[in-house]
Amino acid sequence: MTAQGEDSRYYTPNLTFQKSFLDNRLKATLQWLNIDMGLLNTNEQRITTWRADEFYTTTNYIYEVDMIVLNLSYIFKNGKNKSKFIDSEFGKREF
Repeated sequence: MTAQGEDSRYYTPNLTFQKSFLDNRLKATLQWLNIDMGLLNTNEQRITTWRADEFYTTTNYIYEVDMIVLNLSYIFKNGKNKSKFIDSEFGKREF
């Protein structure tokens, strides 16, 4: 319930698989977003608002379902952090 109406429940199931290759330099990610398969009422929401004898409105939101995303990423240079910090005027035991 809201101040002037109600929102329906809303859920959005997702599934992700991730695998690394080549000494963790290549990473493959497969995502199945907004799982529905035509069997579930996922990614649908109804918002209804009203005030007695003044107004009534309802809106249905239906989002895209069953999206498959494949992402490949590769690290070309896996260097170490070479940052050097200066000593403070209070010494190394400041903190």
